[in-house]
Amino acid sequence: MRELIVCLVAAFCTYVAPVPVSAHPPTAGNHLPCHWTDHDANGVFSGDWYITVQMDHYEAAWSEANRNLWNNRHISEGDWNDGWGWGDDDTGGYIGSALVRQYNALSVLRFSSTDYIWNLNTSYYKVDILVWGANYVHNYSKRFKPECPGASSTTGAFNPSQLNKTVIFYPKYFWGDFGNAGFPPNLKPPHYRAATLVHETRHQSKAHTKQDDSDCGRLNSCDPDFFYNGANTWEITWLFNYSRKAVLEGDANPNHALTTTPYIRNLTFDRAAQLLDHSFHQAPDFHLQDVVDIHIVGAVNL
Repeated sequence: MRELIVCLVAAFCTYVAPVPVSAHPPTAGNHLPCHWTDHDANGVFSGDWYITVQMDHYEAAWSEANRNLWNNRHISEGDWNDGWGWGDDDTGGYIGSALVRQYNALSVLRFSSTDYIWNLNTSYYKVDILVWGANYVHNYSKRFKPECPGASSTTGAFNPSQLNKTVIFYPKYFWGDFGNAGFPPNLKPPHYRAATLVHETRHQSKAHTKQDDSDCGRLNSCDPDFFYNGANTWEITWLFNYSRKAVLEGDANPNHALTTTPYIRNLTFDRAAQLLDHSFHQAPDFHLQDVVDIHIVGAVNL
């Protein structure tokens, strides 16, 4: 029995021009580890500034509580000092730093649904991954650790072992690079990072599969098919549901979810569609343009 339900209708995307942020962004430096160059230190093109403003200025106490939640378990000074950003956020957020960009990804992950839940001590299930995604990442990962990559590395993040629940992040995860085909240089929105967190945490249960005769574009990061219900499926599901359900500015927002713009929603749709085309040994028999919702079906222990 398939573990996923994909609902199909004729619902094609309408592309909307970017919605500009009204205020001027703060100035950031460019002290980055691994000799990395950041071409978007203010976080304007990536969307980090937009998230930081909402978290730090609109809901300052909420932001502090969110950071402390992850600091108590996943983020430590010993892993995030020496240029990765520990201490930089004390003055309101150095948006160019890896740590602030990680906080932004975690904030997007936790607060992108008006129905988000946060109950760490019970098993809770709700079909929309936007609702329980942050809870899942919190409980099934233990340590977030940035590192400089080896010379042959092409990835942005990986989960080296199901035993220690550590997720390793490379500079590409925080700042992007010039190799993201189809996207502007250095575009690595916090929404992509949030989906990556879901992807890497899912590896606690399911690994990728290698198939030598496969045409799958992501090579060793491919899964057998969409209904394998692995890391790629969960990442695509999070991105797609965000593109369809994230709260837009001006929408009803009773629980103060983080708002987004049509531009970012379109970006997450495009990323989901790109991953769908290049992440499976057996190509899916559907297109995201025809999909209204994706539900991961079955009990999710949180």
